[in-house]
Amino acid sequence: MYKFFLSLFFVVSFFEKNQAQTGVKFESISWKKALAKATETNKLIFLDAYTTWCAPCKTMEKDVFPRVPVGDFFNTNFICVKMDMERGEGLDLARQFNIHAFPTFIFVDGKGNVMHSDAGGKSIEECLAMGNLALNPQERMAALDKKFAEGGNADIDFLKTYIDKRFALQNNSHQAAAEAYLTFQNDWTTPENIDFIVKYVQNPGSKAFAYLLDNKAKFIKQIGKQKVESKIESCIYDELYKGNSRTGIDAMAKILERQYGERAPYYLARYKAVFAQATFDINNFQTSANEYFSKFPPEDPAEWSAMALYATNFPFDKNLLKTALTWVENGIKQEDNFDCRFAKARLFHYAGKNRKAKKIAKSAISWAKKNGENTDKIEKFLEDL
Repeated sequence: MYKFFLSLFFVVSFFEKNQAQTGVKFESISWKKALAKATETNKLIFLDAYTTWCAPCKTMEKDVFPRVPVGDFFNTNFICVKMDMERGEGLDLARQFNIHAFPTFIFVDGKGNVMHSDAGGKSIEECLAMGNLALNPQERMAALDKKFAEGGNADIDFLKTYIDKRFALQNNSHQAAAEAYLTFQNDWTTPENIDFIVKYVQNPGSKAFAYLLDNKAKFIKQIGKQKVESKIESCIYDELYKGNSRTGIDAMAKILERQYGERAPYYLARYKAVFAQATFDINNFQTSANEYFSKFPPEDPAEWSAMALYATNFPFDKNLLKTALTWVENGIKQEDNFDCRFAKARLFHYAGKNRKAKKIAKSAISWAKKNGENTDKIEKFLEDL
């Protein structure tokens, strides 16, 4: 019996020891406290910027962060924090750090300066390599940014590497370097440069995009009409529907007229509202949105909810939230749908009416399940109320 308990003791001790050697220990602290702790300890913050619906995020959480080598390295060298970019402080951090891809990994010093960043799922080895790179003052992203700003834009080999690293973040931060690279190219219609433009140029207000439009036939000859039209459409779509606000009203009007002809006024009317919300111009947003709906009543009821959700950028304007609710109701009248129900719940939440928001959220979940739609986002929203 004694030997049995002794053996059991060693088994339990071994188990507890290995349990103690867990993976990455993410701290449940506010961003303000994380910055203070980074300053106090002279360490960088490692921010795992994730969303609940992101498959690579879930893989990282399940297969990479729990591993002992990853935990030992990151717990020793960083203040580790993870935040949902669609909830709480994550919403502000996503805007602050221009995060559009998930997962995105940000390494920040105590003053809030980004020292390094990367995006996309990683293997254990890639995760460790990323952490080591973040600790290297000569090689991390901040060093590359500094080199580019101080004249690295004249180094072609450096530019190629820098463009790829920035492009991997999927937040358009590579654009300035891509345009700098093209200034050193005498002929933009070479096969190499056509491929470069199609891959890296995303800003419809850039010279390279204008060049693409002016020389569409040459691009089509090399890579085909479908790829060229797809590239043009994706650049315009990002500006119209993601609110990047890079181009401006006048320049966008010319692009839209050139690309869509008689249909251009429709897209321009929508862009004016999107541009206003992206630049936090509350007065023009409400006016432009109402004008857009008046001139071009949406064929898709989800369009009402999409515009209504832009109103949540101005949560303290009760009149705007009330107007946005009427947009959602119009969408529901046109055709009952999950997007409008979800938007309605969120608008009531921002208006401070959480009881109504919960009731509507529950009805949206029931509707979604009945109609075979995913409920993950709204269930998370309901949990937060």
